[in-house]
Amino acid sequence: CIQSVDLYQEAEYVLNEALESQNTMRQYVIQELQNKIENKFICQTCGASYKHKRNWTRHMKFECGLEPQYSCILCSKRFTRNSTLIRHVNTHHQFT
Repeated sequence: CIQSVDLYQEAEYVLNEALESQNTMRQYVIQELQNKIENKFICQTCGASYKHKRNWTRHMKFECGLEPQYSCILCSKRFTRNSTLIRHVNTHHQFT
């Protein structure tokens, strides 16, 4: 019967999509776990994690829980670090 063939093909397609989605989710979870293992320095306040102690220390001293102090004069976007503001301006507002 043609209807049962169509139904079978549709079911097979849905199953394949579900399996592919499940595989993608599995890969995502594995990658997230690897990232957490590699990032040994974790902020207890916000959960941000870092591979290097110097980056964690900078985060704790100058970023976590503080309002961004650097504002873009062109679009008012705010940043916690001047270097990030400079990169933003060069990337988004570069004048030629």
